[in-house]
Amino acid sequence: SSGINAEYGGFFTVASTSEFTVRWDNVGTVYVDVASDMASNLCGLCGDFDDNPENDLKNTLGSLVTDTEVLLTAWQTDSTCESMSFSNETTCDAATKEIAENDCELINSYTDSCPDDMNYYDKCVESTCLCQESDTSTCTCNILSAYFMRCSQEYGEDFDAEWRPASVCSGYPEAERAGQEGGQG
Repeated sequence: SSGINAEYGGFFTVASTSEFTVRWDNVGTVYVDVASDMASNLCGLCGDFDDNPENDLKNTLGSLVTDTEVLLTAWQTDSTCESMSFSNETTCDAATKEIAENDCELINSYTDSCPDDMNYYDKCVESTCLCQESDTSTCTCNILSAYFMRCSQEYGEDFDAEWRPASVCSGYPEAERAGQEGGQG
């Protein structure tokens, strides 16, 4: 047994205890679900789980930071890793922006069953525009994956992997199968 168990929506449980569950989408997105009794007992890049997002961006000394690059550098544990650099400007040529808007439109087609109250559509377009990959589909698919995972958790919708259009999420095995079987694409 590999220790990886299949989950809903194409996500796999890679680790699970009574305190947490780690899920992976088999490509690039990891979700960590933490038991409610761990509230306020956490720290790190994911925040401290106290229902106050205003105090989540703390460095290793517990001080609030406003710069993402400073936050990531503070939590970097391996000195051999490359330093991260970010731009706060969303630059997107017209062609990329049009592709991003078209690919991210999938979110708007599900808002009846899963409201976009956290602006995933805008985040999807921005993520695609900021993507440094030559193929922006990985970035787009990661934010779509986050949206549908949240829909599954928050609204009880069991979105299986069929939402992944093969044209956008070609690296995901579920999308490739759906494309071969005549699914969205």
